Amino acid sequence: SFQSNISAIIISKLFGFKILIRLNTSLNKYVNNFFKKIIFRTFYSLSDKIIVNSRLFQKELLDMNLKSYLIYNLIEPAKKKGNLKFFKGFNGLKILNIGRLTEQKDHLTLIKSLKILKEKNVNFRCCIIGRGPCREKVLEKILKSDLKKVVKLIGYKDNAEQFIHQSNIFVLSSKYEGLPNVLIEAQKYDTPVISSNCPTGPNEILLNGKLGDLFPVKNYLMLSKRLFNFYENNKPLKIKSKRAKKYLIRFDPIINSKKYLELFFTK
Repeated sequence: SFQSNISAIIISKLFGFKILIRLNTSLNKYVNNFFKKIIFRTFYSLSDKIIVNSRLFQKELLDMNLKSYLIYNLIEPAKKKGNLKFFKGFNGLKILNIGRLTEQKDHLTLIKSLKILKEKNVNFRCCIIGRGPCREKVLEKILKSDLKKVVKLIGYKDNAEQFIHQSNIFVLSSKYEGLPNVLIEAQKYDTPVISSNCPTGPNEILLNGKLGDLFPVKNYLMLSKRLFNFYENNKPLKIKSKRAKKYLIRFDPIINSKKYLELFFTK
């Protein structure tokens, strides 16, 4: 089961099937009080195996006395490259964000940091790819911050990773994740990364800041500082980006597919 796990667990027990569960988002998303924690632990303890995609995620489950197996996300080779009109011909700092417009992705923190960059007269443009229920809230923040000319919401795009190469820097501002593929995809295209140090995934992907820069969740002041430092001198973060390439083997689809097969056929 990859979705609706509790329903899948109940059905499997009714019919006497074994059940393997995969979780892909930090427990911060849905286990946020004592009552929910009890329900979660009760049902998930009935599953035969639980698969997670990061070590910190494993620790979250272990704290609830639940054993899990780590299998990283499967990442495909780099795809053909596309072009964004908003970045075409622009010679300043090109910032890219890809993610659904939801509270989880916390685009407001990104917008607040960009307002500071504008006040510092940084020549930049930011493109946000994605759609979601918070679109109007994000757009309102852009307008109130007088960023309409330099920040653009372009909605959902198929194979959004094809546009990563066109940016100078990729930013993730989430409050929580699982193992965010967009950071790994940015590494595939040698694009430097700045990410919130949210649970779970970014710290693990970026090896505690060795392969990219991290900032505390919701700390727009630190994010703006990281972006400004990159604008002033991009060499340190570019070195980290080049270094990240050799660690992509962790997300190899063949290696991780074999781990799934091992679990499927192990009693």
